[in-house]
Amino acid sequence: AARQLMAIGKASQMLSSAKAEEHGYLQLKGFEKEKGMVLDGELLIPMRNVITNELQGLQRIFWTEADRRWEKKMLTGMKAKNAVFRIGSKAPSETFLCEGYATGLSIAAALRSVGSGASVLVCFSDSNLVHVASQVSGRVFVYADNDMSGAGERAAKATNLPYCMSDTVGFDANDDFIHNGS
Repeated sequence: AARQLMAIGKASQMLSSAKAEEHGYLQLKGFEKEKGMVLDGELLIPMRNVITNELQGLQRIFWTEADRRWEKKMLTGMKAKNAVFRIGSKAPSETFLCEGYATGLSIAAALRSVGSGASVLVCFSDSNLVHVASQVSGRVFVYADNDMSGAGERAAKATNLPYCMSDTVGFDANDDFIHNGS
């Protein structure tokens, strides 16, 4: 519990110091004009409790020069279970659950393009998606990652909710967004 409180405090401090800016990760993922909370070159994604909306921590997305790739890390000590990043209304008529932040942005863009007021809950992992699904009411759908391992589809099936996923193995909604334009 003490580690979780420390993580919440650190997340709160980092978010209050961050500035809304464009970020290289967002540009790579097809959102050139999207602004995110950026601190010292890191994109910070707040992770809030799906029911209470209380801050639980955050996900950091940053470039690692040694590995030449984008890395995603949650704050040490934080509680990730039932933590989400919400895109859209807190009281939507429909909600879509997904794993990753760029995936969520892609789903939200597709929903806006057809005039839907549905919200997206980014769950950050397949196992957390299953936990979150049991906490959300109303019309709820899952956009599963089409992982080579099958983990995304197994999680979607475990929710007992209607789901869809990319036709391409290894793809998620963001991959479809980038490759297909929707």
